[in-house]
Amino acid sequence: MKKDITSIILACQRKEYKAQKALYNLFVDKLYFVIFRYVNDSFYVQNILQDVFFKAFNNIDKFDPKKAAFNTWITTIAIRESISHCRKRKMEFVQIDDLNLDYAECENILSQLEAEDLLKTISEISDKYRVIFNLYEIDG
Repeated sequence: MKKDITSIILACQRKEYKAQKALYNLFVDKLYFVIFRYVNDSFYVQNILQDVFFKAFNNIDKFDPKKAAFNTWITTIAIRESISHCRKRKMEFVQIDDLNLDYAECENILSQLEAEDLLKTISEISDKYRVIFNLYEIDG
């Protein structure tokens, strides 16, 4: 797989359409769910996803495998585009330390939830707090 992705990236750097399509197909589902965790609206997710691939293909010459894996590089683009979208919608962000959370209580509750319950719960919180949660707990 690593050899395949390397050859696909090299072909994308040569602007080969088939390679771009292959790269898109490899990452579209993963990136959709990364973006959805932040935005939680399918319409906006599709638009952001399009922007992510546009940026990735236009900047693929800047990708350096010595600095990061391609998966990390394109996921970072997706997260930044998602946050940019949230900022455009005038969301205000707060420091996680300012929320006065009882982390022990949160961890206890989270450990009892199934993955599906957790995703449903995350999708129901306000946009601002969902972004903070995703950045801090899921994306590190």
